Amino acid sequence: MLQINDNHVLGGREITLPTHKRDQYRHINNLQTDLDLVLLEMLDIEEGSPQKRFTLATVNYRLTDQEAVTPIFDCLNSLNAYIAENMHDIIQNYLFGFVEEDMELSKVLA
Repeated sequence: MLQINDNHVLGGREITLPTHKRDQYRHINNLQTDLDLVLLEMLDIEEGSPQKRFTLATVNYRLTDQEAVTPIFDCLNSLNAYIAENMHDIIQNYLFGFVEEDMELSKVLA
C-alpha cells in the first residue's frame, strides 16, 4: 500500500459520493459507510502537473503515518474495481492488520 504523504494531502480533500453515484461506485460506498473510511481526492504533484488521484484511508489519516487502505488510482472506476476484486483482503487488513501494529507499538512503549 502507499503511504499518504504531504505531497498528496496538501492538494487533497475528503469527498462523499453524491447520492446518484453511490450505486455506480457501490464498493467504495460500502466501505465508506460500513468501515467508516474516507474517500480522498488528491492532487498528486509528484509527476509535474497536478493529477487527480483517489484512495480510501482511515478517518485518522492526518494524525498517524498509516498507509492508505487502498492503492492510489487515477479514477474512481479503477478504485471501485480494485475494491471489488480485493474486498476480503481490504476488510481483513482493516480489521486485523492495525491491531497487530498497535500491539507492537504497545510493547515498544512499555
